[in-house]
Amino acid sequence: ETNLLARILDEHFKISRVPEWDNCGMVVSSNTKKIHKILLTNDVSMPVIEEAISKNIQMIISYHPPFLEKFKKIDEKWPTNLVMKMVRNDIANYVLHTSLDIRENSINENLLSFIKEKIDRISIIDPCENGEGGWGRIFHLKEKQNCTAIINQLKSFLNLKYVKFSGDKNKEISEIAVVVGSGIEIFKKMKKLPDLIITGELRYRYILDYTDSGVNVILTGHSNSERHYLKVLKKEIEKLIDGRCQIEISENDKYPMSYE
Repeated sequence: ETNLLARILDEHFKISRVPEWDNCGMVVSSNTKKIHKILLTNDVSMPVIEEAISKNIQMIISYHPPFLEKFKKIDEKWPTNLVMKMVRNDIANYVLHTSLDIRENSINENLLSFIKEKIDRISIIDPCENGEGGWGRIFHLKEKQNCTAIINQLKSFLNLKYVKFSGDKNKEISEIAVVVGSGIEIFKKMKKLPDLIITGELRYRYILDYTDSGVNVILTGHSNSERHYLKVLKKEIEKLIDGRCQIEISENDKYPMSYE
C-alpha cells in the first residue's frame, strides 16, 4: 500500500532527522492504493514525469524535491506544473534529499567509492548533534595520490567527459573534502583546508579563494555529483521492500546543461 510504503521509507531513511527547511518524505500524494512500479530519479522534471506515465509508474522516488518554497498559487509555471502533472496522473512523489546527505554511508562516501581501497579513514565535517552521521566528508588517504589520476577516475565513475578544475593538476593529494550538490556552507565549517575539494558547484569568489589558498577544486555540475547514488538506492530499496515492487532508474533524468 502507498501509505505503508511511505512509512517504511520514513523509518528506514530517518526522515524525521532532516532539517526543517528541507522537503522530504511524501510530498505529492496519490489516490493509488497499491504501488507496483517505482521510478528512481535525481530530479523531478517534466521528461521524468512523462516517462513515469508511459511506464505506468505509481510512485517517483527522487533525491531532490520538486519544490522547496511555499506556493502562493498553482498554475502551469514551474514548479507547480510538475505537481499538477503528477496529481492529474495519480503519481506519488517521495523525496529523500538531505536524509541521504547526513546518514552514515552517505551519498558523499559513495562519490569516492572508486578509491575506497586507498582511504585510511573518513571524518565528518559537521556532525549531527546525536552523533549519527552529519554533513560533508573528509577522506584521509593512506598514501598521497596524484590529482590528475583522481580527476580521471572521477570522470570515469560519473561517466563524464569533462569536469571543471582549478588548481595544480600535478599536486599530490592526501586529504579530500566532499559535499555533493552545492557544498560551500559545509566547507565553511572546515577547521583545516584539505588538498582537494570535490562538489557540484561553487560561486566564483570561493573558487578564487580556495585556489589562492592552494586548495584544488573539482566541480562536476550539481546533479552530476548526486546521480551516481541511484544505483545504490535501487538495490537498497529492493531489499527493503523484499522485491514487492518493480524499481527502475529513470532514463530521462539528466543534468540540464552541456558543454558545446
